[in-house]
Amino acid sequence: TGISAKSASHPVFTNNEVKGNGEYGIMIRMACTPVFEKNKILQNPIGIYTAPSGTAQPDIGGGGRSTGGNEFDNYEWNIYHRGPVDISAKKNSWGSPCCEGIHEKIYDKEDDSLSGTVDVGTCMICTASLSVRPVVNTS
Repeated sequence: TGISAKSASHPVFTNNEVKGNGEYGIMIRMACTPVFEKNKILQNPIGIYTAPSGTAQPDIGGGGRSTGGNEFDNYEWNIYHRGPVDISAKKNSWGSPCCEGIHEKIYDKEDDSLSGTVDVGTCMICTASLSVRPVVNTS
């Protein structure tokens, strides 16, 4: 783990590069309420992990304490949110503007009903599904 934040701490992480760690880039536990702005969280199996016990509530962008500007590009998950509260992660760079690409690397309430939601803000739907009807030859 590159950085571990816990207890009732309120750290502010700005302009850091958290890169190439063995499991987690950043681990957040207990009642920790960190703020993340303008960080590069890259090439970790999991970028940011919030533990299921406690009420950790990071502001990764747009939650009233952070303006975002973080860059994510991790191998398995950019955010693995096991905590029970909803968190904000808006106005960040995810390596893709497409909702599908962003959400496939975020673990939250959609993956586990006991976890809170990670709000990434506005993204683009890039994959559309079309229904195709067969052509009927009436001649």
